[in-house]
Amino acid sequence: MSDKYNGGSAFPLVVESSFANIYSGMSLRDYFAAKAMQGFLSDPNVSVGNDAGAVKLAKSAYGVADAMLMVRDGDV
Repeated sequence: MSDKYNGGSAFPLVVESSFANIYSGMSLRDYFAAKAMQGFLSDPNVSVGNDAGAVKLAKSAYGVADAMLMVRDGDV
């Protein structure tokens, strides 16, 4: 996992257990990126084409997620 700011848990769950850190779930950054990717792929004019196209689209989705976290935290 990267040291990049991830926004914390997308769906935090309070669990009083020694295993709570193991099952922390997806980060808010991953959740935002997944939503951005869903939006990109819902456009019939968007074509992934190949692995390079998929990587470019994934990077764009994480770029949107990072921007969303910056705006959310008042950094922009």
